[in-house]
Amino acid sequence: MIFIVKKKIVKIGHLDVPVDYFTLPVDEKEVICNSILESMLYLLEKHTDPEINRFNILNKIIDASIIMNEHEENYEVAGVLFDIKKMVND
Repeated sequence: MIFIVKKKIVKIGHLDVPVDYFTLPVDEKEVICNSILESMLYLLEKHTDPEINRFNILNKIIDASIIMNEHEENYEVAGVLFDIKKMVND
């Protein structure tokens, strides 16, 4: 997970993905994604002002994290983040 602050990248977390994530049943993937999403929301709530739209920030964090992980060739992590983005926006 990353934050982009004034065009600087600040890493705020590390995400380990089960090796077999992409072969897991949908319900197990959802458990993993929900767990990660809960952690992200906790950090946002803890570190942002209440008047800030956390939904927009969450989407920006996920998008930036997907891009960064693709750039670093961490395609498994990018895939999990993409699944989380789909959950958030459905």
